[in-house]
Amino acid sequence: MTGLLAYLYGSKKTYSQLATSQFLFKRCLFLIILELTLINFAWTFQLPPAKVFLQVIWAIGFSMIALAILLWLPRWLLVVLDCFIDCGS
Repeated sequence: MTGLLAYLYGSKKTYSQLATSQFLFKRCLFLIILELTLINFAWTFQLPPAKVFLQVIWAIGFSMIALAILLWLPRWLLVVLDCFIDCGS
């Protein structure tokens, strides 16, 4: 779904590749900070928590960082990487 969000956001003619990459990077930083603060507090009720839990929101945030970087690769290389990931695993 994150890839679809990036495609739909970037497909508008008013947004450039740089704007789309910046949007994804800002959104991922927000998700990672949210995971490290609010979500950890909700799990432990300690500030700062003695143990940090990194769960789904953190993983989605780092995936969005990868997506913001992969946005700059040429399409043929993305297809090759996709085939490698899909068939090579």
